[in-house]
Amino acid sequence: MRLAMFDALRQIGGPDAQALSAEVMQTTASPGEIALLAANLDAMAPEQYRDAALTAARVALANAALNPSQVDVGPLFQVLEKYGGANALADFQAAASKWNYYAPIALTELPNGGGVPLLAQMAQNANGTFDTSSKFALTMLAQLAPQNPDAASVLVDQLKNVQPSSRIWTDIASALGGEQTFYSNGGSLNTAVPPSNATGLKTWHMAEADQNFQSVNVSANWTPQQIQNQLNLIDQIVVANPAATQTLAPTRTALAARLNK
Repeated sequence: MRLAMFDALRQIGGPDAQALSAEVMQTTASPGEIALLAANLDAMAPEQYRDAALTAARVALANAALNPSQVDVGPLFQVLEKYGGANALADFQAAASKWNYYAPIALTELPNGGGVPLLAQMAQNANGTFDTSSKFALTMLAQLAPQNPDAASVLVDQLKNVQPSSRIWTDIASALGGEQTFYSNGGSLNTAVPPSNATGLKTWHMAEADQNFQSVNVSANWTPQQIQNQLNLIDQIVVANPAATQTLAPTRTALAARLNK
């Protein structure tokens, strides 16, 4: 019923519809409704309600932090991404201790590699602040590596001392082979959408803080040069940490076979 009302307000448009939509956005506790209303308001009055959307998302996220497992806040992260961009870095940094998957995912989706420095900080975890996010941050750096040299450089440096028995190597190998992660419940903003020819869909649910996301392999879109770059990156990682050779070998073999076809 409420969704139908929100859609009707969007179609009607005008100051009254905008005012009512903004009022509901500021008072609802539903992350999905906040994302939907933010998108509707942006369609009716581009840029005018950006700050209001960010405020609503921040308030809802702060309330959700009191009981993180009660509601899926994925749509709030997408509101912060789309309307906050680099200005939302502090929000993602603060949220990382409770939403240890959503925060790194959000950082990978910021334009122009804007999330790489904070991902690097999470991965380093020098003072223990990002203990629950640090391993997944490494995977997200591996995901960004094909299109971001800074992410690749940080990744190689951080992997020098990671033990070969760590589960993180399996996730990194998958990311280096083209696996990318997306929100399962991102609301209506679609800040990142898997390409239509993506393969190997996996769905993940983390009961802690009710985090839900999907991963697919996007390497079918890679050019020969991109594949070669990945092979070079894998070789750099192995030089930095020879113990990774066995774990990364299947990914390297599969990429090399595609390059040689």
